[in-house]
This record gives sequence, C-alpha cells and structure tokens, in this order.
Amino acid sequence: MGFTAGMTSSMGMGTPHYYIEDDGNQWDANTYANFVFDSSGSMGTIITPLQNAMTGPYFSSGSAANQNGVKSSTSLRAELQDVYATAGIEGSPDWNTNNATNGANAFNSHIAFRSLGDEDWLSWTTVRHSGNSSQTWQSLGNSSIVSNVVMVLVINESKPSVSQQASDGYHWTQFGAETEQDFVATVVSGSGVNYTMNTIAYTDNSNNGLRYGVVPDPDNPNTQASSSYDQYVYSAVDSSGNNVLSGTVGNTKIQDIGTISQKTIQLTQSQTWPAGTVVTFRMKAYGYYTTRADAGLGSPSGQFYTSDPANFPNYRTSVTTARLSLSGATQNGTNYTSNYGFYGIRNTGPNSDNNPSVTMVVLDAGLNGGPLTHGPAQGNYISGNSSIQGPRAFSDTGPGGMTAQQMHTQYGVIEGRDNMHATRADSLNFSLDDMSDLLAWNGKSNLLTATMLNRKNQETDVQYWKDQLKAALLLNLSF
Repeated sequence: MGFTAGMTSSMGMGTPHYYIEDDGNQWDANTYANFVFDSSGSMGTIITPLQNAMTGPYFSSGSAANQNGVKSSTSLRAELQDVYATAGIEGSPDWNTNNATNGANAFNSHIAFRSLGDEDWLSWTTVRHSGNSSQTWQSLGNSSIVSNVVMVLVINESKPSVSQQASDGYHWTQFGAETEQDFVATVVSGSGVNYTMNTIAYTDNSNNGLRYGVVPDPDNPNTQASSSYDQYVYSAVDSSGNNVLSGTVGNTKIQDIGTISQKTIQLTQSQTWPAGTVVTFRMKAYGYYTTRADAGLGSPSGQFYTSDPANFPNYRTSVTTARLSLSGATQNGTNYTSNYGFYGIRNTGPNSDNNPSVTMVVLDAGLNGGPLTHGPAQGNYISGNSSIQGPRAFSDTGPGGMTAQQMHTQYGVIEGRDNMHATRADSLNFSLDDMSDLLAWNGKSNLLTATMLNRKNQETDVQYWKDQLKAALLLNLSF
C-alpha cells in the first residue's frame, strides 16, 4: 500500500495535527458510524445541534412525493443516506419514497449516537452505542456484514471519567503548562506573616476580568487534585523595586486568605511591611512536566513536581481497557477476556470474515469557561477548570494551542509521550500510540486522531457541527 502524509486542522478551525494514513477506506453500505456526545454539563447547549447535524431531515424543503425536495445542507443524513440506498435515492432523479430501499432505514440502523456523561471517551469505544442502550461489537458482527467502523467522540475535557477527578486531577491540572501572573496590593496593616491588603484581586490578561481568591493550599502536591495548582509566590517587589521576600522558589507562598471583604493574607515567612507598602506579587502555577528541580525543591530532582498522569489509577484502567478491546491480547499485565470489546467482532458475520477498519476521532470542543463565585464566566483555561482560583492561565489555550485535557489526549493518549510510553523502562504502555499494532489483525487502514477546537462547547450553529462531523468521517474514509 502507498502512504500519504497529511495534516488535519478541522476545517481550519482547530489545532492542526499531523497524521499518516495509507490508501484509506471506501464508505459503503456496510459501514457503521457511532457518535457519542459528552452530556456531562459543559456541552449541554450543543447536544441538540449535534443531533440535528447528524440525523436531521433529508430535505430542507419539499418532498420526494412531490418531486420538489431540496437536499438539506446541514444534515449528514442528506449526504450519507444515499450510500445505503438499494433501489434509487430519495432525492433527484429517483424520488424514491420507500424508506426500505431509499437508504433511510439502513441509515438509521448504521448511523447511531448516544449521549454519555462520564467524560471517559476511552471506555466509550469498547461497545457500540445507540439511543439509551449499547450492544457488544460481537453482537453487531454476528448479525451484520461490517466493513468499516467510525467512532466520533465529541467531548469537552477529553480525559478519564469524572468519577475519579478527585484523585486523578484531570479537571485541575495544567498538564505540561506553567503560568505566571502578577497582582499588585497595598499594605493596610499587619506585621510578621499576617497582613491586611487593600485588595486580593488581580486582572486576568485574557479578558481583563478580576480574579479573587489567591491560593488553594495543599502543601503536598500529591495529596489531592487541586495540589497540581499550588500557587507559589516567588517574589514580592516593594515600591522601591526590592524583592522583599526571602526563601527559595517553591518554599514561599501565600498560605491562606480570608474572605473577600477581609482582604487578608498569611505568609509562610515573616516580613516587615509598613502600612502603604505597595507589593507586586508574582505567582507561578506549576504544571505536570515541571520537575522538583524546576520548582526549587529537593531530591529526587528529576521527579515530576506533581503526580505523573500516567500513574493515575483511573487513567491506567481506561487506557488498558481500550488496549484490551482493540487487540484481543494481554495488556499491561491484564489478561484479555474472550470476545470482549472491539476484538469481539473479529471473524464474525454471515461469512465469518468481519474484520472492519477502525477510525476513532476525538472531537474536543474546547472549554468555554463557566460561572465563577466571584465574577463572570471566563474563557477556556489551561487548567480546564472554570472555578479553581489563582493564575490558571492568561490566554485561551496553553502550549500547542490546546487546553490541558486536549494536551492529555494528543500528547499522552495518541502520541504516548513521556511516561505514557516513550520513556518507560518497563514494557507497559499507557497510551494508544501503537494502535496500528493493536489492530494488526484486521489488515486494514486504521486511524486514531483528535481535532482540537477552541471555545466551541457553546456553539449552537447546526451547519458548523455538520461540517465538523463530516470532516471527522472523512479523515480515513471517502464517500
């Protein structure tokens, strides 16, 4: 087979990622598409537009019966239904009104969707979803000829399931990002480590919104989820330009704050600040790829400052489950259960030869913020959490133009960077960077990719989502 190198940028509206594919697959009457939409809450307003884009009416006006139908431009049905027709299409020139032969019924049985709220897209791939239920891939294969399977996973915050966020920290982490921000305050009164300031707010550079509540305060970065967002103050410059804080980076921080009206802070080291002293606090929030050495902490210097995401138990379970489902073989020390997951479809069907191609597309909408306790809805932060306080990020996206969860999916799951796979000294793999090997049994062109959007979890334009879904379907198939 020949190979083609290319770049997907989601119709020019998302973050581009390179991919390599071979000659691809042709969409035919035995192709099944499975769409799963994230209904956890942050995408609530776009579930209906997504459904309308996928299964909206064939005609935008007119009908086949009157032979004046105008095909819809905002519905995938208008483009895909004809592929499944066996005796003339519903539109021109056939005007076939028989749903059993014009492709309508077959479209309904081959194109399925479901909304799920656990945010665990890796587990979504292990079964076929439809409406409010699911079926095993083996069950589908036993009753059908299946040549291609496309899974389009539309999600906001593409990370392991929400049920584990308290310990796994995916709502809270900056992944590889590291941010700084200054805020200026004037001493009203106080001494030693306790001071009352004229303000404990600072300005967010992305949209000039005030930020309140300076610091969440776990001292041990591995004790709880929000610890990956410790806000360390590493300098405090007075009105004369002197750094009035002593100590090293990582050991000096604002330890606690009072209420907004009190405007009090407590330092870990005593200072002598007379009333009227203007102090510029520079704060740093460390990300997953920050080592203890980077943070000015002790040995082991090469250890990540926060927990390595590859070590989170829920992520390990999710990705290992996906690897088992695709490969039909032992993964990361876990044995495969016969007929489980996607591998269960192997050699099924009327002729016992179902070995379909697999295309997985993660379509991450890009968090658009949410209501804060002390201020308006804000933008799409690197941390991916719209309620955590402190200098989360000061532009819409982090490195690579992605949010933390998008970086987790692209760098961690798809590319297998660092301890996900690339730098491991053992034989474990907590990524899907070897998907072609996992699916070698089907002998087909397979693809795992992600399209990263920005601030689209509130986008309600049906045409926009139809174009995005179509682009996802065409990444490894043509029709």
